[in-house]
Amino acid sequence: MKIVSIIFLLTLLPIQQADTDTNDDFKKLLKNCQSKDNTVRLKSILQLGKELPKLESQEDKEAAAKILIEKTSDSNSLVNSAANLRVAQNSKTVNEFLGPFLKDKKFERYGLGCQAIKAVGPEAKKWITEIAYHLDSSERSFRLAALHALAVLDGEDLLPLLDKVLPSLDSEDFNIQLSACRVISKMGPKARKAGPRLVKLLEEGNASARSWASIALGAIGPHEQYDVVELLEQRLDRFYVIDRERALKGLAFLGTEATSTLPKIKKLMDDPKKSVQHIAAQTHWKITRNSEPAIDTLITLIPSMVHSGDTMDIIAEMGADGKKAIPEIIKQLKHPEATHREAACYALAGLGNEAVSAIQPLMEMSQDKDLLVRAVAEMAVDEIQKPAKDSESESQ
Repeated sequence: MKIVSIIFLLTLLPIQQADTDTNDDFKKLLKNCQSKDNTVRLKSILQLGKELPKLESQEDKEAAAKILIEKTSDSNSLVNSAANLRVAQNSKTVNEFLGPFLKDKKFERYGLGCQAIKAVGPEAKKWITEIAYHLDSSERSFRLAALHALAVLDGEDLLPLLDKVLPSLDSEDFNIQLSACRVISKMGPKARKAGPRLVKLLEEGNASARSWASIALGAIGPHEQYDVVELLEQRLDRFYVIDRERALKGLAFLGTEATSTLPKIKKLMDDPKKSVQHIAAQTHWKITRNSEPAIDTLITLIPSMVHSGDTMDIIAEMGADGKKAIPEIIKQLKHPEATHREAACYALAGLGNEAVSAIQPLMEMSQDKDLLVRAVAEMAVDEIQKPAKDSESESQ
């Protein structure tokens, strides 16, 4: 009788088999993330990102995080966009496994780690020593990767590196120069000692480097050795669009200090170059903190095939001041181009609780024909439904 009971109990306990099946499914998912088929790879990366929070063992978490990190540089743009999305959603977990990449002496692995930091965000500050190790490298690729990664971090964390970044402003490589400007612009007013070198770059650099110098000069603010407002205002009249665009971005940092430039900025909101219009509108808003007339200009640019993504990003940054544009952004969820729909989802996610009216249209996108758009729409719903205090703490 006891033997029969034991046998009966054993038939009710197929636990080991279930664990094995689950483990086999996970291994198959990891394998599919490396598939040569772009669609299989895309589906698998999106699924892996959803499974990561459920994983219990450190070994499995590491395996998943490693693949997501690697795929942020995938040769297929949809796959790397999916990987960046999932890394951003799992930033705390993925950040824990960046170390082996950033400590690797081979650029292939170090570069992957730096690329992933763009999605991980400011939490990656724990690796600042490993990133900065290559700031003075003789190898261009290492220096560029380090500068690009540092530009993602918060200004206060970067300030101790100012003296290591400054020599890059004097590089003969304009890509290194402009990347150094990006890092300095994050440092803000406490990086004021960089001012004279930035002015020199503004006057002597090529179009890309000098235009980024405009942004950095605005970010570090007024200086006793030059009139930063006058320097940037002069560039609003330049022939090259990139000069005008980035001078506007520099002025935006100055706030009310740049009030005297508002007549020119207002005129640029009607510039024939649409890329200038949306940046001028953003700068007008940042100087005045008055959403009118900036938001009206931005709304007219939302349907643009070329500039809609940047325009909607600016509106998301405006928060409550950008609320008037939400109905027009919701319309873009029906746009025939997937990239347009995706950009609209990201913008609505950025607007957070302000975009409650977008929840239903976003949920309807669960049937969208594009896998990545479906995933971004799902993310947007989550962001909009987050309690306001959670969103605020994450942005700090």
